[in-house]
Amino acid sequence: GLGVAASEGTTVRVGAGYAIDRHGREIDVPDLLRVDVAQPTDDEGRQEGDPLDTGLVRLRLLYREIGVEPRPVPGEEEPVHARIAETFRLLVRTDPRGGDEGVILAAIRLEGNSIAEVRPGRRHYPGATPRD
Repeated sequence: GLGVAASEGTTVRVGAGYAIDRHGREIDVPDLLRVDVAQPTDDEGRQEGDPLDTGLVRLRLLYREIGVEPRPVPGEEEPVHARIAETFRLLVRTDPRGGDEGVILAAIRLEGNSIAEVRPGRRHYPGATPRD
């Protein structure tokens, strides 16, 4: 799973699948996704900066936890979340290092507002073990 293939223009398709990040956290992508890889993103996966027409980008998959079922707490301004849901986010990065930013799904070379090459990345980290 999690195969990345060129689609139309600067869009890629990311297949449904499963990965384990370097911390052993499971990342499940249940459905096919489409991503415009010419548009860099911020740390939350939101569009950031100008679109690219040429260059190398890396598509990264990150584990994410979000609070759900907010409950008011007397005397507190912010609600407390009753549960935590595990999800993911996709980042489009131009920086080759990227630090601890998830699992690299693919390196993608853009030329003239189209995809010239898609090279698969590592979808798991050796030695990572799933959480119980």
